[in-house]
Amino acid sequence: MDLPRILLAISIAIAFFYVYRSIKNTPLEYEIKSLIDLDFYKLTMAQFIWKYFPKVQVTLAFKNRHTHIPLAEYKLVDETNRQFSHICQMHNGEDVISYLARLKGRSGKNYFEKGFLRFFKNIQLPMPTVHTENGQLNIEVTGNWVVVTIWETFIMSVVNALYVKALMKKRGVTEKTTFAEGLKRLRIKIDILLAHPDIKFIHFGTRRRAYRKWDIIVHKTLTEAFGKTGKQFLGTSNVHLAMELGLTPVGTFAHELFMVVAAINSAHPKSLRMSQRTILVLWEEMYGPDLLTALSDTFGTVAFFKDFKEFAVGWAGVRHDSGDPFVFGRKIIEYYNKLGIDPKTKIIVYSDGLDIEVIVALWNEFHGQINLLFGWGTNLSNDIGFDAISIVVKPIMAREDENAQWFICCKLTDNIQKAICGTNDEELKKQIIEFYMLVFEYGEFVDIVPTY
Repeated sequence: MDLPRILLAISIAIAFFYVYRSIKNTPLEYEIKSLIDLDFYKLTMAQFIWKYFPKVQVTLAFKNRHTHIPLAEYKLVDETNRQFSHICQMHNGEDVISYLARLKGRSGKNYFEKGFLRFFKNIQLPMPTVHTENGQLNIEVTGNWVVVTIWETFIMSVVNALYVKALMKKRGVTEKTTFAEGLKRLRIKIDILLAHPDIKFIHFGTRRRAYRKWDIIVHKTLTEAFGKTGKQFLGTSNVHLAMELGLTPVGTFAHELFMVVAAINSAHPKSLRMSQRTILVLWEEMYGPDLLTALSDTFGTVAFFKDFKEFAVGWAGVRHDSGDPFVFGRKIIEYYNKLGIDPKTKIIVYSDGLDIEVIVALWNEFHGQINLLFGWGTNLSNDIGFDAISIVVKPIMAREDENAQWFICCKLTDNIQKAICGTNDEELKKQIIEFYMLVFEYGEFVDIVPTY
């Protein structure tokens, strides 16, 4: 081989090397491409906080409940930081603000005030801290509540996406194969739902979706199957995809509101006990009569039923998010009957760990007795052939303003095994949970194995 050909061969080899290295080192696609690629309830909550609790500060923390899956092994820290840094640099365009300004409830009342939209247009998110500890990802973000609250769904969406993509790479599975498996599973669910045309559901899966590209396919497939008429597929919690696909954005509020307001009132038992009612009063003031579905389990159903009596007539219904769904259904029907309210005029939104079999079983059990709606999350947006991780982002600390004392946040739920308390001190954790159980009349103390 003459010298020119040798040099040409070397040049080609070098070119291939650099192309290969470029492909190998190409950063992953950004998971979050809009500041409204989040659950609708994050925006309704943010406005609520902006109006009523503008000085409150919180720390939100990420937790992997599936401790048997050591996320640290997937070396996600650097890429997580890159993704978060990108989110911190994002801004809302006029198209987003105009869209939010047009959103109205059935009453014709706008969901968002002009002052809040001006605030949200120029929002600047603080950067979370990310590191590994005991084999897990440790992610926290601290600051003014109204800004920090936006991070919840972003953190979960990013971590899920990076984990799923790392798992696909580890197992040597292509995106094409993964999506084919996901579509096969999704179409089975769709066929079952089409056979039960009275079952109504909402896509609630943004926080725990596999990743954005797959979730777009899920939304489009659902829209093709059920249309946009809202007869069976009523909409999505994802605001950006609602805007892009012409769907209805759906949501109200999460445990976070109750947890933070309880924490900043936790120095005084009477104020702590009144905190749940305070949220209900203020929420009705801001969003009545449109977004009146109450989350019932933050501090246990017993306390909620007592606080909710004065609201039960005017509010549309309740959302179930922990504990046995069948037991809860029977309890809430009995509750309405005792208050002289026809359960057929009210609604239960089921949203805890749903799959298609549970949805159908709940429908068979309760239809005709009370209205049913299913907020379908992980099993809809993250069923692609891998076991989804159970992750949460919750407030762990709160204070009234930057000069006030920090208090630990707590959540009991109707499943005490899912209790959350924002401290790693096991004895303090047990004391706080038992204190909350006493204040909120939770019942006899049980063995506590909280997730935080």
